[in-house]
Order: sequence, then C-alpha cells, then structure tokens
Amino acid sequence: MHCALSLSCAGKTTLADALQARLAHTIVLHQDDYFKDYENIPMREGTAEKDFDCVGAFDDAALRKQTEELQRHPERSCPTCAQSATEHQARDAPAVLLTRGARPVHVVLCEGLIVMHPDFQLSDSFDLCINLDLPQDTARARRKCRDYGEHPDPADYFDSVVWPRYIDYHKIIAEHPGLLSFHGDAPREQIVDAVIDEIKKIV
Repeated sequence: MHCALSLSCAGKTTLADALQARLAHTIVLHQDDYFKDYENIPMREGTAEKDFDCVGAFDDAALRKQTEELQRHPERSCPTCAQSATEHQARDAPAVLLTRGARPVHVVLCEGLIVMHPDFQLSDSFDLCINLDLPQDTARARRKCRDYGEHPDPADYFDSVVWPRYIDYHKIIAEHPGLLSFHGDAPREQIVDAVIDEIKKIV
C-alpha cells in the first residue's frame, strides 16, 4: 500500500522515519531526492530567483517510474527484505508486521510537499494521504532554521511562495478519500499510532 505525506517543515520526514522504524517492510521515498539539476529548476515568475517549490522543479517522470516499480516489486527496495535472518534478529526489529495471508504487506511512504499534485499523476496510487498542519508562523520559523547550503531562501520566499503553494495544494489533498490530518506539533508517537491503526484497517 502507498501513503503520501505533505507540508514543508511540519515534520513529514521525521514521521516517515518513525513509521519505518515501527512498521516492518516499509520503504520511504523522498520527493526531494527527485529535484532536477540546479540549472533546470524553473525561475520564479517576475524574479531572477529559482522556484524550488513548483512541480517543474522535480523530475516527475523519475518519481512516477520509481513509484510504479515499487508497486510491482517492493521487495527489491525493502530494507526488511534485504536483511538476512541473522541480521534481522540482531537489530531492533520493527514492532509491527502487517500480513495479507502468509505474505508481508509492504508499505511505501512517499513524503514531499507536492506529491499529490495532479501533474505528478500519483494521487490515485495512494491509499492514504497524511497531512501535517502547522500555523503559518510556526512553519515560517522552522523554515528559517533550515540550512539550504549554497541556495538559501530569498527573504520573502516563505510568505510569497511556500505558504501560498501549501494553501493551494491543501485544497487538492482535501479531496482525497484517504486523507488523515494531524497538527504538526502533536506528539509524534500519537501520530504514528494513529497512522498505523488506519493502515491496519486498510490491510
């Protein structure tokens, strides 16, 4: 089964890692791994600045191809499947093993701000869409603490680009039948438990 996580700086990567630690046979895809080369990132309209938060900033074909590959052969990228029995016993094994009959259920978590955008053609692949909400001021403060290396955010980038895009994308994900919304500052374990409970219902 496939799940999507959204909203910049709300803790989606942390949540994805926590779910992977709790759920055996979980694979995490990070949208940020599919950024185009810097020179191919679109320009922000009316400025000389790059727009890293638009659909055109990502290699949507590569992300879609990888998602489809995981639907067909999840075991090839599954860290649990890659472990030998000895390795699995030696490590702290995830506490939850989901099965369908005698076979394990693989869970693919695709985390990114805009993975649900129609242009990615992925929304129909997701059984659940997990949204982490934060107030604008909190999200802005977290974004300012991020280190983007040689490509830092312009001074007005969050309020002019990131937040308006989130509002637009939230309207898209609000229509998903499997939408789960949580406050981004809620206890992480509480969110993890709630998501796992929903996944169990589907499995």
